[in-house]
Amino acid sequence: MAAPTEKLNTHMPKARFRHDTRDDYITIEGYAQRIAQVVEQVEVTRDRQPIRLQSALIELKESFLECSARGNKVILIGNGGSSAIASHIAVDLTKNHGIRAVSLNDFPTITCLSNDFGYAQVFAKQIEYYAHKDDCLVCISTGGKSPNILNAVGAFHTLGGNRVYTFSGMKPDNALRSSGLINFYSHSYDFGIVEISHLTLLHSLCPCII
Repeated sequence: MAAPTEKLNTHMPKARFRHDTRDDYITIEGYAQRIAQVVEQVEVTRDRQPIRLQSALIELKESFLECSARGNKVILIGNGGSSAIASHIAVDLTKNHGIRAVSLNDFPTITCLSNDFGYAQVFAKQIEYYAHKDDCLVCISTGGKSPNILNAVGAFHTLGGNRVYTFSGMKPDNALRSSGLINFYSHSYDFGIVEISHLTLLHSLCPCII
């Protein structure tokens, strides 16, 4: 006698936007407005002093161009969605603008180094192996507290590198926000909005690089 089959629940709840008490949006229009607001209000520091967003983006673009022209590279790192942003921007910079750029998220390399040294060292070891002090290091972290990102910054400084550019969000006093030469901070506690703001800022460089 055949075992009774369990009836599958095919009812799917209607999709709706979560109301986040920290970010006041419910509709798609409200969500889009919140993204625009966060991007427009990004706070930037250089050597711990506030600077204008547009000035910081221009300096970032010029640093990428100079770095590549001297035969060095732009290195991008991140976890999860930030890792996808790192790959996306690395490809755009390389393919569309001729800037040498790489993202350190090769899967076999990550699993090997995680197994041997722990996940907290997965980017620091690659910086140690592949980076040059005159490279640019772009660190993308939604919360700005990931140990592997912070350790990568430390490894790059140990090499003598100082062109570290950080993108973070969530808590204003996150550790990454004060660790770079130029630091972009998106004031939101919604991880999706922070990630989109980081992608938007980095994407805004691409039409400017000719």
